Amino acid sequence: MLKELSTSLKAQLYERVSSPILGSLLIFWLLFNWEAVVYFMLSDSKVEDKILYINENFKDIWVNVYSPLIYSSIFCLVYPLLSFIPFYIWEWVSSQKLKSKNNLSMSEPLSVERSIAIRKELLEKETKIRRVIIEHNEEKEELEKVIKSLTSDNERLYKVISKFKSIRPAEYLELTDDEEVVLGYFRNLEDSHYYIPSDIIGDNDVSLEYTIKTLDALESKNLLRKSGDSHKGEEGYEITSSGRKYLADKIINEHE
Repeated sequence: MLKELSTSLKAQLYERVSSPILGSLLIFWLLFNWEAVVYFMLSDSKVEDKILYINENFKDIWVNVYSPLIYSSIFCLVYPLLSFIPFYIWEWVSSQKLKSKNNLSMSEPLSVERSIAIRKELLEKETKIRRVIIEHNEEKEELEKVIKSLTSDNERLYKVISKFKSIRPAEYLELTDDEEVVLGYFRNLEDSHYYIPSDIIGDNDVSLEYTIKTLDALESKNLLRKSGDSHKGEEGYEITSSGRKYLADKIINEHE
């Protein structure tokens, strides 16, 4: 606590002493009262006699207070203007020296070694620039190839989708879970090929009757149709263009 208080007091005293106003006031006060100060410091008289003598001979309100205040105030107002003049002259001379140095260095002829070094540096930088341009062009060509390939694939996919006849969007057709599963079996079935109900049952634990019922429900929604062929006494079913369009819409909707 005492250390912090001491540090704070020292800081305050330093700020006051270093103040230009207080410093100039102290200087002018010494100029006006130097005789009293010299007498007090160098006289051999007792301190009481010194104080009495100073009160009788050097006590003057104008000399002790007013004059130092007036002159120090004027000095504080004029000093920034006076200090600006040498600062401006110094900076102007420095700028002129720098300008002269630049002019001399530009007019000075280059040595052969220096000229060769500069030319070599320029060639190296030009080589780097050409290398960067080539690399940029190669990357640009690769990107253009990728873009062209993706564009071609998109066009092909749009053509495939456009071949399907327009039906109601997939989200407007209501299918049961079993109907979705059964219709999914026909996803990779080629045109003019068919499945019989037993093919659909497979390892699923459902009856033949229920499978035929599900196939007939899909037929009623124009997603499947009877192929007209039969196998092992069972009628065949093939997918319609509406069924393929429904499956394609489902895939598109799932990825949007």
